[in-house]
Amino acid sequence: MSFQDISLSMFNANQKFYKVVIYTALFFIVSFISINIAKAAYIRDDATGGDCASIGVWDGNAKTCLLTTDLSDSITIGGNGIVLDGANHQIIGNNTGSGIIIDYWENIVVKNLKIQNFAYGIYISNSESNSLTGNIISNNSETGIIFSNSHGNITENEISNNQISGLEISYIALASGNTVYHNNFINNGYQIYAMYDASDFFYQNPPIGGNYWSDYNEEAEGCFDANNDNFCDSPYFFEENSQDNYPWAKQDGWKISTNQPPTFTNLGQFKSDSVTLISESEITTEDVVIFKANITDPDGDDVKLQIELKEFNQPFNEQDLLESDFVNSGSEIVISRESLVVGFYKWRARAVGSQGDVSGWQEFGTAGNVDFEVKLVPLYTQIESDYPSRAETEWWAVQKYGTGNYPDCYSQKLKKSTIGTCGCAITSQAMFLRFHNVTTTADAKAVNPATFNEWLTNNNGYWEDGEVRFAKIQEYSKDESGFARLIYDGPISFKDNQ
Repeated sequence: MSFQDISLSMFNANQKFYKVVIYTALFFIVSFISINIAKAAYIRDDATGGDCASIGVWDGNAKTCLLTTDLSDSITIGGNGIVLDGANHQIIGNNTGSGIIIDYWENIVVKNLKIQNFAYGIYISNSESNSLTGNIISNNSETGIIFSNSHGNITENEISNNQISGLEISYIALASGNTVYHNNFINNGYQIYAMYDASDFFYQNPPIGGNYWSDYNEEAEGCFDANNDNFCDSPYFFEENSQDNYPWAKQDGWKISTNQPPTFTNLGQFKSDSVTLISESEITTEDVVIFKANITDPDGDDVKLQIELKEFNQPFNEQDLLESDFVNSGSEIVISRESLVVGFYKWRARAVGSQGDVSGWQEFGTAGNVDFEVKLVPLYTQIESDYPSRAETEWWAVQKYGTGNYPDCYSQKLKKSTIGTCGCAITSQAMFLRFHNVTTTADAKAVNPATFNEWLTNNNGYWEDGEVRFAKIQEYSKDESGFARLIYDGPISFKDNQ
């Protein structure tokens, strides 16, 4: 019997087909493949997410396909930045093909999915920066996960009972630098098969650690845990140059806490004197902020404080943390941040114990609010200096102040009263005006001690003894439409010269 005869017999046995003519074996193979592809789902970045609308819910803004049903065929992902969230649904195959296919794409996330009974659970090729997390990949006839000439992160997965290997990493061009930790490798033919030494990372330094290996969890297999930290004391070797330096001694060991995490109270933000409180959303005129908290560890371990400070429009990402040294439990911990630029800020804190236990993050004040604003007073001097510049201060320091004839601040050398000898108050007021964004006058002159002095002199702004009429600042602050940008409310706790 020929191949064609076999094919005809198979199709004639199906009552849905009355007559089938297959001309060649090649035609049959192509038709068979086409039928399979048509049944598989293809997720792409378009209005419906490709086939996502028929198997789940597509969020076009987040490029996320959320499954709402179990499947019995493969999913191919075609597009950068797509997230496939299985929502704990499962894909069950027939021991052929691949459950998830990604080829020549990057920044793909596959999570919360159960994949079993394919030849390959997840097959990723020629792709970069992809992430697999929270999945169960099991009982596949060949390999659980294949990274072929690809790069990414593999965390928080269970990879079990795959006949040939749990994870295969092959070809060196893009395969270098994969991060593989917090996974349970259970009863796979080979737990990992890594072709070439690709400089992959199968662990992080404690307290994060590496992975759990079912063939390396007992003393008879070489896993000793003398200090009861839940790590095997010796590395797990699976290739000549590849190893997990911090294998977990128990399944999901990273979820088991031997200590309770520390807690903190009295979270606060202060000015540079470490005493003056900065209230939530308040302006500080300094470029230094002091952060404080009291931290206590239930187990009595030493503790430290971590602060994540961000400009308000930046997201929190656990990067560039400020942190203290370890101190005794129950201590008040102080962290300072200097050289802050003008802008709006938010921050959050967490407590860390010396045994690796970490509290959750707590945002200061009301989440989503501005925690403080840095708004620095511009520095101007009445005498020669670099503030704001040498040229400007040399110019106005010798300018005649008011009438130029005030005995209390008269310059014998220059034979007149000058801004340099008398202009402390007007220089301070110029700084105050500029701090409140009054930087030009109604006639478009720059606000500085010289122009302010000229205006006061011409607008009865000085008393007979040369003291400033402070109420005049309101009139001076008017813009071109006559609107006063500052309001003078009168003296507070002192007597104005009126």
